[in-house]
Amino acid sequence: MTLEDAKYQISINVSTIKKLLQIRSIAVVPNQEGNNYIIFNDFSTLETFENEVLDSYYIELESLINICYLNELDANKRALLVESIIEVLTFEEHYYDSNLGIEQPFSLREKQLIHQFEELQVKLQIQIINQLTSAYLSNKKVNMAKIAKLTWKGEQKELAELFDQLKRKGWITVKGSNASYYRALAALFEVPGSISLEANLKDYHRNDAPSPITTQGLFSVIQPNPSNN
Repeated sequence: MTLEDAKYQISINVSTIKKLLQIRSIAVVPNQEGNNYIIFNDFSTLETFENEVLDSYYIELESLINICYLNELDANKRALLVESIIEVLTFEEHYYDSNLGIEQPFSLREKQLIHQFEELQVKLQIQIINQLTSAYLSNKKVNMAKIAKLTWKGEQKELAELFDQLKRKGWITVKGSNASYYRALAALFEVPGSISLEANLKDYHRNDAPSPITTQGLFSVIQPNPSNN
């Protein structure tokens, strides 16, 4: 398999994994006994769903990543490839794809099974990201751990506002997604708080910062970068 073929197959594989773990397609099918059973993303049991994701798609994904490495023999390129895969698989929202809708009057047994499928989706998402990180990015994690963190003396929300202002006003250029940006900041700063900095940054930008950002913020006095004019 050529490098181009492997990368193409990776894109298909990752898209399929993401669809299985993010979309929640629910169908109710009657059996011969007159009872209904749940079909979740075309799977009738938790075991078959988990096996398909891990023993089929994830194993294939690792094989394709290794094929790319054998073609390039470049660990840094492999790490970048894996980081791009993790970025695709890092999501918080789930979508219901069903004519039934989530308000369907399911029985208690059906509701419990649907909930178990939904929990399994989240579990598999975390497991796959952790396995990719452990297998291909462990050295990068060790190197980041050796970097002394900066201590932020204010609140997490204030730090989020500062970097939002710097980004909006042209002092910072972000390459990649917001998720990778948040992870980079979380790796640099030690900030007190019961919620992780990464989670707080996501929450700040999702809920608390209108566009344009409020002029009443602590760092609203920051002026636009004149070099961008």
